[in-house]
Amino acid sequence: MLQRKDIRVYLAFEALIFVAIKVAEFTMPVQLTKCIMYSAILGNTVMGAHLFWRYGFSPSYRHEALIFCALLVNCVADIFLTLTGGESMYIPGFACFCTVEIIYAAYLRPDFRNLCVRAALLVAALLFARAIGLLTFPNALGLFNLTLVGANAVCAWLARRTDKTFAALLFALGLTCFFIGDISVALEIMLPAGTLAQWAAKLAVWTFYVPAQVLIVLSYAERIRV
Repeated sequence: MLQRKDIRVYLAFEALIFVAIKVAEFTMPVQLTKCIMYSAILGNTVMGAHLFWRYGFSPSYRHEALIFCALLVNCVADIFLTLTGGESMYIPGFACFCTVEIIYAAYLRPDFRNLCVRAALLVAALLFARAIGLLTFPNALGLFNLTLVGANAVCAWLARRTDKTFAALLFALGLTCFFIGDISVALEIMLPAGTLAQWAAKLAVWTFYVPAQVLIVLSYAERIRV
């Protein structure tokens, strides 16, 4: 049985780092702020690894281990997009995040109809980007990721119709925060630099990103607990 102390320590760490991020965004150098941000991602990955090491090899929780796989790839993605940064890191970073969302899609067990809807949404997004002259390879990856996140969030809420567990609720909330965070990333990139709108979008990214990761990890823990 999962120890509640493990969860309390994990939540205390993530809460502390969340506060540190918000303070750092206003008062600290960019590189130090990035290191603090990445420590939140590392904390989620370590907690996911702890859960996987204790329970992931059990046949009863093999499907739930997909969450740990996603957290692990997510940790790699943020090496490119958080620790390193820069436009040259967009392609490997977004490629990793697309992989994360594909793993979450597999976790949600989509049927053929669901896959067709996802494909149609992606095509629509790419055609829109082409129509406004923004269809580049990095943008295509970003749109692919955003489409996957949005579709996963919707599917997670639809799954709640048949799965009324607290774990399913946590997962749906986590993916929703993930989607809002990714929308904020897109706005931060597209909005004019130095504007109030871009500053607000920048602050929103980690305001939603950290809770998204925590909620997803808690959904993993909740599945194990029950």
